Amino acid sequence: MWSREDAGRPAPLDEKQYPALAAEWEPGLPALPCCETEPRPAYRLRQFQIVECRRCGTARVDPRLRAPVRLERIYNRPDYFTRPAGRRPFFQPLRHAIWRRLVSLYQHPDAQQRRADFIQRFVPAERPVRFLEIGCGPGKLLRALADRSPQWDLTGIDPSEVAARACREAGRRVFTGTVEEVDLAGERFQAVCAWNVIEHVDDPRRFLEWIMVHLEPGGHLFLHTPNYGGLMRRLYGTRWFEFKPEYHLYYFTHPGLTRLLETVGLRRVYPERVRWIDDAGHQIRMVAQRQLSAPGGRREPRAGVERP
Repeated sequence: MWSREDAGRPAPLDEKQYPALAAEWEPGLPALPCCETEPRPAYRLRQFQIVECRRCGTARVDPRLRAPVRLERIYNRPDYFTRPAGRRPFFQPLRHAIWRRLVSLYQHPDAQQRRADFIQRFVPAERPVRFLEIGCGPGKLLRALADRSPQWDLTGIDPSEVAARACREAGRRVFTGTVEEVDLAGERFQAVCAWNVIEHVDDPRRFLEWIMVHLEPGGHLFLHTPNYGGLMRRLYGTRWFEFKPEYHLYYFTHPGLTRLLETVGLRRVYPERVRWIDDAGHQIRMVAQRQLSAPGGRREPRAGVERP
């Protein structure tokens, strides 16, 4: 069902710029990457529309800004990591105050320590581990892991030169660019983290295939992304906080993301079973493991993955 246009959501670009950017829009893919079904319209947000999979509910933006425009006008802004995008004159001071508080909580050392705790539930903290964070931002998680496991070999990737420079100044090994642009010379990692990243990429399946090339057999992938199937999106509709169609290009459900992981050879290991509380949550937090080949070259059975 089409919902009403939400002219009130803040945008990272001044909406007056949209006509001048007409040549920079590109239509989305004809099919979604999860089930490859013809999508149906769900919402309209300004000049964007959200279309969703008829089977698993995964959604995407159509049309979308071309990648170079997103990089130049959004990700490379010096304040991308510290303030909300766009402006509403009347509510701007209040919105900025709330946003600054949320950012301070998200980037608080305790929050990064909790993330590190979660990662090291699956990857041994005391052993040397090659760890890659895609979308490392200013490097808060890398610093938390370096402090607690100095024997880990930590690498980061981020499309923002502003963020990558901050990481390098702190002594981290960080590449600037998208995964397709970065040359890791065949390196493989035992753990890869992409926290709040997969919703930003142009092609999630190609993104996961790239990760498969650089993930050791038995290695773990940590994903975190807004939950399109959650209660908050159902309650708020077009006013859902995660609807940022200028740069959030895909929105996933638990079944859709699980199915997409399966298609590239990754097995979900967390959550072992999606409970109703997981399905209703605002965010999806998922861990997948690269499958090993069973004797005779057969793949291991994909245990623990429910078909939608």
